[in-house]
Amino acid sequence: MIFRPGKKLNWMRSLLGDETRRKSYELIQKLKLKPLTGALQEKASVKKLTISQKIFRLSVIGLSAAATIALLISLFLLSLKHSGRETPQIVQNIISDTLVIESRQAFTYKQENQY
Repeated sequence: MIFRPGKKLNWMRSLLGDETRRKSYELIQKLKLKPLTGALQEKASVKKLTISQKIFRLSVIGLSAAATIALLISLFLLSLKHSGRETPQIVQNIISDTLVIESRQAFTYKQENQY
């Protein structure tokens, strides 16, 4: 165990004061864990892929890489279009949708009494 200075002394005092804690600590210190030595019998066949599985895996990898590249290129082109780096397109033929009548004579209106 790793202790900060001063904490180890307090911990050792608490062990000396309590007999059950001291015995538990000694038993834990004697305990040694060992990994199992058994191995998988068919280990070679577990990771082995058939030819069709290998082809499928490689095709999925290739298609996903191509899709990623296509997505990045399209995003790049889209960002160029909206960034203002292109020359602005100017409309050559402007068609007005309103009709303006210009008259140099003043209009005069007569109000008629309809009573």
